[in-house]
Amino acid sequence: MKIKNVFLASLLTKMGVEAKAELVIDDSNGVTLTFPDISEISEIAEGVAIDATDGTFVIADGENTITVIVLSGVVSSVTVETPAAAEVNAEIGAETEAVLTAIVEEVTALKAANLKVVAELKDLKASLKHETKEVTAPTAEKGKQPTFKVVG
Repeated sequence: MKIKNVFLASLLTKMGVEAKAELVIDDSNGVTLTFPDISEISEIAEGVAIDATDGTFVIADGENTITVIVLSGVVSSVTVETPAAAEVNAEIGAETEAVLTAIVEEVTALKAANLKVVAELKDLKASLKHETKEVTAPTAEKGKQPTFKVVG
C-alpha cells in the first residue's frame, strides 16, 4: 500500500499495516514529480526512482533550489544551490574566467618565446660546427698507438 502522507504512513506502520510513503511534489513549471521510494525532499539523490519523463526539473525547497536530472525513471544528477552559493558561483566564475584568460595569454607568449629560443639554438649549433682531424701520437710500444681528435 502506498500512501502520499508521511504521517499517515508512519502511523499505519506502527499499527502493523505495511505502508510506504511516497514523495509527490511539483517542479517550478508545475510538473508533478513522484518519488515512490522516498518520503522527504532531503532524500532526493542519484539513483532514486522517479515517475517522470526524462529531463531536467527545478524544485524550490525554501531558499534552496534543487535541480534534478532524470534518465530512464531514475535520478541521474542532483544539484542543490543556495542563494549564497549562487552568488559565490558567479564570483568564482568571473575569477576563473580572468585566470583562464591570463593563462592562455601566458601560454601564447611562452610558445612565441620558445620558437625564438629554438631558432637561436639552431643558429648557435650551425655556427659551432667544425672539422675534426685525427692525429696519431707516437708511443713506445708498437701496435698500440692512441688516436686523438683535434678540434680546430
